[in-house]
Amino acid sequence: MQLIEFLFPEKAQREKVSDLAKHTVECLMDVSEPPDRAVFCFLDGDKVFTPLLQELHPFFLTAFSQIGRGEIEAFLSQYYPNSIPFVKEEAQDRFIKYLVVVVLWDEVPGLDEYVDYEMKGHSSKWDRLFEESQFDKEGLLYVQNSMSLRPQGLILEDNRLFYHPFLRRFYGSMCNFHGLTFFLEDLSKQKGLTLRIKLDPLRLGKAQDYRDVMELDHWFGPPFNPDRLNDPNYQGLTVYKNTDDEYKVLSQFPTDRTEFYVSNKSDGNKQIEIEEILDENAKLRTLLAPQKYAHMIWDPSKGCFIHFDVALMAYKKDKAEQRFRSNWKGRDIEPVKPICKVKLFRADGEISIDQAMELVSFFFYQNDQIHEFFSGKLNAVQGK
Repeated sequence: MQLIEFLFPEKAQREKVSDLAKHTVECLMDVSEPPDRAVFCFLDGDKVFTPLLQELHPFFLTAFSQIGRGEIEAFLSQYYPNSIPFVKEEAQDRFIKYLVVVVLWDEVPGLDEYVDYEMKGHSSKWDRLFEESQFDKEGLLYVQNSMSLRPQGLILEDNRLFYHPFLRRFYGSMCNFHGLTFFLEDLSKQKGLTLRIKLDPLRLGKAQDYRDVMELDHWFGPPFNPDRLNDPNYQGLTVYKNTDDEYKVLSQFPTDRTEFYVSNKSDGNKQIEIEEILDENAKLRTLLAPQKYAHMIWDPSKGCFIHFDVALMAYKKDKAEQRFRSNWKGRDIEPVKPICKVKLFRADGEISIDQAMELVSFFFYQNDQIHEFFSGKLNAVQGK
C-alpha cells in the first residue's frame, strides 16, 4: 500500500493502520452494499466507518502535521490521480477522511486479487451451499430452477450470492451489472438452454438485504446480417480501431482496438472469437492487464447460435505488450498466452441472433467497435 508507506515510516504505526483497514474491508465483504461503494459512501458520513475514523484520525493527523499537505497532495496526484477529486477545497479533517478512504480502497479486493484467487484455487465463502457436481471444470455454476437468478445477484434460500466482479465494468463492484445480468435472468428461463455463471468467491450476503438497481442505457444500429455466417468463405481476422481519444484518457482500461476472428469448424459450424486489446500507453494501477474475450458458435443448419461464452484474459504487463504487437493471424506462430483465463458465463442451446447481439453488446459495454463489426461497417483497419 503506497500511501501507508508514504505516510507512516514507523513500522508499528504502519501495521496498526493496515490491520484496521483490512479488518474493516473484511467486514464489508459480508454486507449487501458492495465494499468499494461502501468506502465511497463513507465520504458522506456512513456510520459503518465512524469507529474506524476515531481510531485512525490521530495517526493521520500526526502524518499530516509532519509531512505537510503540499507533499501529500503531490504524492496523491502521482499515484492516485483519480482518487481525491476535491482535495484542494476541503478542510483538514475532511482531507484526512479522504486519506482514510484511499487506504481502505486499496484493501478492497480487485483485479489482481481475484486472478490470484482463481489461480490458487482457494475455497469460497459459499462452498457449504453447493455440491461439487453443481460446477463445471472451469468453476461455473450450473443455474437450476431452485435458484433465483436476479439482476444484482443469485438468491438461494436465505442467501444472496454475488456474480463475479469481472462481469462488471472495470472489474470492480463500484459499478452496477447493468443490462447483462438482466438479460441472463431472462435467458435462464428459456427451455432447452443450459446456463452457467461465475460467482464472486469472496462475498456472501443475506437474501433479505437484496435490492434491485436500475440503470438505463440506449444504443442503436442496423441489425446483423446472418447471411455472412452461412458463407463458408467468410473467415479470417478483422480489426476495428478505437478512435475515441477522450475515452482512452478517461477509461481505467482504455482499449486500442478490438479483434474479431471468424473460422470454420470441422463439423460445418462457424465460430467467432472477440478480444479487446488494451492501449499500449494505458497507465494501469493493477499488476495485470485485463482484456475481455467472447466466443460464439453458429450452426447453419439451425440458423442460430448454439454456444456463447465470455471470459477475462489476464496478462502480465510484458505479455500484454506482446499481445498488443501481435494479432490472431500471428498467434499460431508465436502465441501470446494470458497468465489466467477466467470464464464468466456460458450458455449452450439455441440462441437467437438478437439474443447473441444483446449478450455481446452488454459484455463489451461502451465498445463501439462491437456495433461496427456486427452492423457491417467497412472501416476496419485490417482483415481478410
